[in-house]
Amino acid sequence: MRFTPNAAQLARVGGNATLATLDEPINVNSVGATVTWRFAPKTSLSVSGALLFAHLLNVDASTTFSSWSARLHFRDIFHEGNTAAIIFGQPLYRQSVAGSASRPEDTTPYHLETFYNYRVNDNISITPGVYFIFSPEGFSANDTAIVGALRTTFAF
Repeated sequence: MRFTPNAAQLARVGGNATLATLDEPINVNSVGATVTWRFAPKTSLSVSGALLFAHLLNVDASTTFSSWSARLHFRDIFHEGNTAAIIFGQPLYRQSVAGSASRPEDTTPYHLETFYNYRVNDNISITPGVYFIFSPEGFSANDTAIVGALRTTFAF
């Protein structure tokens, strides 16, 4: 079944049928969970996941999205107060579709991130990090995105 917007829906979005679909009300239900296991005094493993169930209310179209990650976190690494982590997972990804919804992606994207939080003093910390997104937006033709970040936090 294909979504065919009526005149009023088209008028609200300048005659664009795709935008008319985006203008439709949507119902989203979600569930998520995180489990953390501190298997050493200063080292923990966390695993989290989420499912989102989206359904357009006036159109026969629904989609199920998923996301998950696993994180290895280290406290007081190299110096008291400093932390580091390695994170791997799947960013929000369209798992399935029904009705007139489409799934244009051709592969599953993945995310790898690492950071080190260096505490300069009680009020200032510096966090360099890098992350990679493999097959961004779920398309195998997309090059891996590599982003470096440098964050400074002032706490007073």
